Amino acid sequence: MSQVQRYLDSVNLMSYDYYESSTDATTGHHAPLFTNPADPKHVSADASVKLFEQAGVPARKLILGVPFYGRAWADVGDTNHGLYQPGKNATVWATYHDIAGTFLSSGFVRYWG
Repeated sequence: MSQVQRYLDSVNLMSYDYYESSTDATTGHHAPLFTNPADPKHVSADASVKLFEQAGVPARKLILGVPFYGRAWADVGDTNHGLYQPGKNATVWATYHDIAGTFLSSGFVRYWG
């Protein structure tokens, strides 16, 4: 990246889909801003930015892509509110409108991890 960035005005860094039920048998935040100490993968937007900077990409060239949707798993136990627990593929994703306008007003509980 230190060589490539010389020829680029910007570098798009997509900071989402770190976890998704189609490829991960363990649940996790699909777009964490900072790394949760309990995260087995130790992934986050912050960690990715730091890796790109260490690879020689100046911070001023980085454009951070963030999602406005959520991902889901099926058959997840309630241990640790389902975070970093075994789960099955659920080909479901929800828009921000679904999450903020429907799920949270329909009995779902928001947890911060």
